[in-house]
Amino acid sequence: MNKINKICVCILVFFVPVITLSAQSTLTELPFGIIIGKTTNEEIEDRGTCVRQVEENDGAVRCEQYDIAGNFSVLSSQNEVVNKVYFDGSAGNQLPRRWQELGLAFGGQNNPGTLEIDFRNIVKSNGAKYINTSVISAGKEEDGILFKFEIEGLRYEAKVITNKAKPNQLGLGSITITEAY
Repeated sequence: MNKINKICVCILVFFVPVITLSAQSTLTELPFGIIIGKTTNEEIEDRGTCVRQVEENDGAVRCEQYDIAGNFSVLSSQNEVVNKVYFDGSAGNQLPRRWQELGLAFGGQNNPGTLEIDFRNIVKSNGAKYINTSVISAGKEEDGILFKFEIEGLRYEAKVITNKAKPNQLGLGSITITEAY
């Protein structure tokens, strides 16, 4: 008698969903949850002081620029939505704590702030893919470097002072953030 042994091979298939998580760049996290292009004047007016008002055609007055606790400025469009956030080291503004933890700092008295090469490395490691630079000149000598780059739909312009004749301003001077189009 011939016995045929049959072997059953069972294959278990598990479907595991693959989720691609992209971490948000720390540089896109703005204070108070501000989202450029979405946050309204109404949402920020209790956090700051109106420093520039404009009169509309119908005679109504609206705030165009807010100073937020002396740390940064917020500008809004005609439809009263935040369209620009501005940090200025020469005005005594402060960068967000999380940005400072990355190594970003404004130049000031006895503090060189974030220098050009360090600034470039920090923004690259936080998602800036194309960094354009241009020289800022004051007279015949180089005064600084203007960096332009985008991260996650936001456009950044940053001024880094490189002129060693300005030791109290050396390093990062200002950062402006707008919505990229």
